[in-house]
Order: sequence, then C-alpha cells, then structure tokens
Amino acid sequence: MGSAFTAIRASLFTIAGERVVKRLRGQLFESLMGQEIGFFDENRTGEIVSRLADDCGVLQNTVTTNISMVLRQAVQLVGSLCIIMAISWRLTLVMLAVVPVLAVGAVQYGKFVKGISKKVQDAVAEANSTAEEAIANVRTVRSFCGEDKENSAYSAGLDRGYVLAKRRGLAYGAF
Repeated sequence: MGSAFTAIRASLFTIAGERVVKRLRGQLFESLMGQEIGFFDENRTGEIVSRLADDCGVLQNTVTTNISMVLRQAVQLVGSLCIIMAISWRLTLVMLAVVPVLAVGAVQYGKFVKGISKKVQDAVAEANSTAEEAIANVRTVRSFCGEDKENSAYSAGLDRGYVLAKRRGLAYGAF
C-alpha cells in the first residue's frame, strides 16, 4: 500500500514539476527575446543558455523532489506526534522543547547550502558559456591553434564547479 502511494506521489510531483519548468522556460525565453540588445552585449550567450537550461532544471528538482519530501515528512511528523502524545504527554513536551534549537540550526544550514548551490550554478554557467563560445567560433579557435587553451579554460570552469559541488555534498552529509 505504501509503495502505491509513493508511486502516485512521485508521478504527480514529477508531472507538476515538468509543467512548472516548461512554463518557466517559456516565460524566461520570452523575457530574453524582449531584452535590449545591450543586455546581450553585457552577458555571454553560453551563460544565458545555461541559465535557461540548467537553472530551470534545478527548479524542477526542487518542485519534484524537495516539496514532495517535505510534505511526506510533515505527515510523518504529525502522525509521530500523535502517537508520542498518546504514549506520554510529558515526553512529547520534552521532545518539542528542542525543536526551536534544531529549527535555527536547520535555517542556518539552509542558507549555507543555498549560497554554495548558487556558486555551483554560476560556475557551471561560466563553463557552459566558455564551451558555447568555443564551439560557436571553432573555426577561429582552430585557425589560431587555440584548442588547448579552450580545453584548459573549460576544464578549469568544470573544476571550479566540481570543488564547490563537492563542498555542497559534504555539507549535505554533515546535516
């Protein structure tokens, strides 16, 4: 029975996430097409495309996975509190006394991870921008024998993103 509800929940949240991301990508693209030409002079094409593709994907993960987990855990919390209250109301009060301390820690942790996640997205966008520009100008890159330079630049961008993502992974594990 639990597996059936899990499957239904996962399906519904995945479909909802896909719908939200589709709408967001459409609105973002429409907004991009309405920007002044100067906007495109100031922002690299690869970074803009990366934001359109990758950042929307991060939002999709938030909608499909994180919100689903929060709702599931909230239902489990309410059920657990009812059971503990039925067993011992004193124990329930002791347990609830530590909740504010844990909540403050969770909020601080969330801010920390959010900051790292933004840096990861920025690093990936920069690496994608480097790749997009190199590919779009491959004839120029080849004519000046710049393949190694472009490979190094792209690899350095990926390395920056990986170091930050690894740090985020360690933070996830620590919590």
